[in-house]
Amino acid sequence: EGAFNSISLQQALNKSYGGMLKNPFKCIATSGSGLSDHQAEKLKDITDLGYKVIAAPDNDEAGLKMLDKLRNKNCCTHYALVDEDGKDWNDLLKADDVNLSEYFLKRVRQS
Repeated sequence: EGAFNSISLQQALNKSYGGMLKNPFKCIATSGSGLSDHQAEKLKDITDLGYKVIAAPDNDEAGLKMLDKLRNKNCCTHYALVDEDGKDWNDLLKADDVNLSEYFLKRVRQS
């Protein structure tokens, strides 16, 4: 959703893959759960090109509503959620008690 979650995931994945240039994942933020029509259209364009788009919203009411929007507009191919309600990806990075990239990748599910 937000920039901090996107940065947290990007940093963790960069580290796991040996740097930004070797990392096959590029993380973007939608600046919160209020997905705009423009953002949905651009994400749909990306999926139409054959790329996988993994939604990683917060595991709260707003994040789950955003995931529903993404699915209904066919602009994400996969999703991943933090196991704990109310937590987000940045919370896990700050806790530093989990390998964030491994944790994230194990939670990716097809939409």
